[in-house]
Order: sequence, then structure tokens, then C-alpha cells
Amino acid sequence: MVPLRSRLNGNYQAGAAAGATVIGAALNLLEARAQFDAPERAVDIRVAEHDGRLYLDLADQHWRAVAMGPDGWCVLGCPPRVVTLTLKDLPLHTLQDIYIAQYGVA
Repeated sequence: MVPLRSRLNGNYQAGAAAGATVIGAALNLLEARAQFDAPERAVDIRVAEHDGRLYLDLADQHWRAVAMGPDGWCVLGCPPRVVTLTLKDLPLHTLQDIYIAQYGVA
């Protein structure tokens, strides 16, 4: 994940970089809006609960999570709950990923 400041500075390569004052003002405005104008949401690390189901973030490039509940489990591409990771978290592989890597077919 690229920090916002780096993304704004990245426009320099396109010949349209904003100055430090403009970037600082934009970041201050976004931070204030996030703190005071947006609803507060719970953020979980790696595992979250939502509507009676547990979600395990796979920490992969596709943003997938395993949803587990009384009716079984499945892999979702977009879980309904915000789950964040720490820098120590590494991607987890599903059984399907392991099977495909082993045998080359789904």
C-alpha cells in the first residue's frame, strides 16, 4: 500500500507535482475530515466478526478473506468488515491455492 503523500508526489513523474505546502494542506484537510466528518468504524486485525460469521483476512494481493459460520466456510473477494494487518502479517494460502500450486488445476 502506497502512502497518500507518496502518491501525490508520484505525479512529479507526469510533470505535475504539487508543492510541499499544497500537499501538506491537502493532507491536513483529509485528516480533519476523516476525524470529524466521517463515521467511526471498528477495525480488526487479521480476524473480524460480523453478523455471526468470522472473517479471516488472507492478506493476499486480491484482498480475500475466509468467511466462517454455522453453515460452513467460503473465500470472499470483498469481506463486509474492515480488517487491517500489521507489517508482520504474511499472506495465508487457502487449500484451493495449495492444490492449484501442487497440481496446476482447480
